[in-house]
Amino acid sequence: MFISKIVLSGAALLLIIYCLVTGNYDIMPFANMLLGFLYLFMGIDELQQKRKAMAILLFLTSVFIWTAAIYSLL
Repeated sequence: MFISKIVLSGAALLLIIYCLVTGNYDIMPFANMLLGFLYLFMGIDELQQKRKAMAILLFLTSVFIWTAAIYSLL
């Protein structure tokens, strides 16, 4: 789980840096989707550690980020 969080955060960081350097913000929703997956994995990790309140907050955050990313794609 730790490796997947590192890979997702690295990929999102690279996409965001690319957007900032080139000024092309068309791929920003994909970076947001990666961050949504990162929050989902963090929520699963918190749920496994028996921290339900933080897990629910992370799940809701990931749903909000996905909703915003999908809305911006349309």
